[in-house]
Amino acid sequence: MTSAEVDILKLFDGRDSITKEDFFLAFRNFNVSNQEVLELFAFANIKKDGILSQDEWRAFLQIFVQPFLNCDYNIDHALDQHELKVCVFKHD
Repeated sequence: MTSAEVDILKLFDGRDSITKEDFFLAFRNFNVSNQEVLELFAFANIKKDGILSQDEWRAFLQIFVQPFLNCDYNIDHALDQHELKVCVFKHD
């Protein structure tokens, strides 16, 4: 597991909530723009209160982040065509 994944998976270690800035720092090594990180935060922030609770994070992690990490076989923080194809069709 890479250091970026550790940051993502352990984002809440010892905390009840995280800020937008914490979220941004955790996603800094992924192949997404600053605007995309802000959009991800807005999507994950279900209560729209500017902070992520552990429940909001767990839901976002389970539905979106963990499947992405599971498909990123070469751990480059991006899905290439082969990774996406393998991941999408692996359950057929």
